[in-house]
Amino acid sequence: MPITQKQKTKQISTHRQEQVQKLEHKLQVAMALLAEKSLVDLEEQVRKELDENPALEERQEWDATYETSDNEDDDADYFESEEIGRDADYDKGRADVPNDDDGLDLSDNRIAEGYNPDGGTHEFQIAEAPTFYDSLEDQLIVFDLTEEEHEVMRYLIGSLDNNGYLLKALEVISDELFVYAHKNVSVAQLERLLGMLQTLEPLGVGARNEQECLLLQLRGKPLEAELKDSAITAVEKFYDLFIHKKWDALQRRLRLNDETFEKVLHVLTHLNLKPGADLNDTMVSSAPTIIPDFIVKVTNEGEVVVELNNGNIPELCISPSYLEMVRQLAPKGNELSKSQQDELVLVQDKITAADNFINTMKMRALALKSVGRIIVQKQRAFFLNDDDETLLIPMKLSDISDALNIHVSTVSRVVRSKYLQTDYGTYPLKYFFSSSFISQKGEEQSAHLTRLKLEEVVAAEDKSHPLSDEQIAEAVTALGYPIARRTATKYREMLGIPEKRLRKQG
Repeated sequence: MPITQKQKTKQISTHRQEQVQKLEHKLQVAMALLAEKSLVDLEEQVRKELDENPALEERQEWDATYETSDNEDDDADYFESEEIGRDADYDKGRADVPNDDDGLDLSDNRIAEGYNPDGGTHEFQIAEAPTFYDSLEDQLIVFDLTEEEHEVMRYLIGSLDNNGYLLKALEVISDELFVYAHKNVSVAQLERLLGMLQTLEPLGVGARNEQECLLLQLRGKPLEAELKDSAITAVEKFYDLFIHKKWDALQRRLRLNDETFEKVLHVLTHLNLKPGADLNDTMVSSAPTIIPDFIVKVTNEGEVVVELNNGNIPELCISPSYLEMVRQLAPKGNELSKSQQDELVLVQDKITAADNFINTMKMRALALKSVGRIIVQKQRAFFLNDDDETLLIPMKLSDISDALNIHVSTVSRVVRSKYLQTDYGTYPLKYFFSSSFISQKGEEQSAHLTRLKLEEVVAAEDKSHPLSDEQIAEAVTALGYPIARRTATKYREMLGIPEKRLRKQG
């Protein structure tokens, strides 16, 4: 039975619709990948695309007749391409390219996201010193970890203090993972993963006290067997003699002659009690320049405005010469020679790739601007009051994903490694996302504020009689922020505040 013209038209329409859906999906994936890049990396990507695709060009001068098609009030629909038809000549002689139903626009062939009427660019550069945390995460590749184990390992790394110590009890970390990450990880599992973490460089990271830090270094050092055994015994069994430098007594306990003991002592006294701090100092000297992705300003009228920093990214357009070539060749159809047909297909491919990249850049810019606006709206009081941390309110990634109707993983990519600049400082976007609880008044309060109150309580204590964690919890609760002793201990450790006995003075 022959196919009717109606059936044929329906098949073509269905085929085109499938092509459009596949194309939109590819654009969404590409946008998410671009959104994850830092501004510097994105600039490099744009330069690479310009070098590799001659159909993609920098726009040289502003066309007054050009009107941007971005809808500032339609953030939730930023994945949708504009329904503007392309030149009819573009697709002649080619069956595999979606026609004017595909939602792509080649007549609107410029991207205006980077345009700045005053000719300037936002280049607020700040030096941010990376810590050793990134270095440790990079080393995780040596382990065969499941996705969940990798996440837990990253949480362990994030729990280390600046000296490389893990001062939190594994029981506390297990509880935190359950409450904040919804992961049921046993203490035994954490102990196993911590053992793996303690094999990373620099030796000694992940230790829970100074003695363990020294032992980790000794066990990982390539030493003669007798020398290593003696040094480990000194730290493991006679630690008190070692830390009080009772060398004669230590030599007698180890039963070593003078020459061997000198070698052991040399090893022991050249161990590092702060492996993380030393690596931090090294990385500070070579810290890269961080360029913020957002600039927030407060106007004289009290309005909080957020701008997207486009740095040195040029405005992009499709090469007019390539478009003209298509307009000249496409109408000729079968009159073209084989080489001319091949050339036409090649040019069309380059134009399609350029158009897709421009659309992806537009989607990325709109996604970032949408995220920035939501953060500013949510944390408006913070920005209006000179970056007062006490005014931060709880935020979750889902707050943004729900508002924009996009997947939380896409929001995570957008937030990751992005920075926001104000007149008072530069903050990673993750700074504005915090856990929360319900206060006595039934209002949602930020954990930021609770930790700040705890810090104030400790700062005001009598240093000759410092407060216990239970007393700290009672004092913070009395201020209207109820926490348990266990939570007080956790927050104290997060703030790097020593325990009671170590805070005692006089």
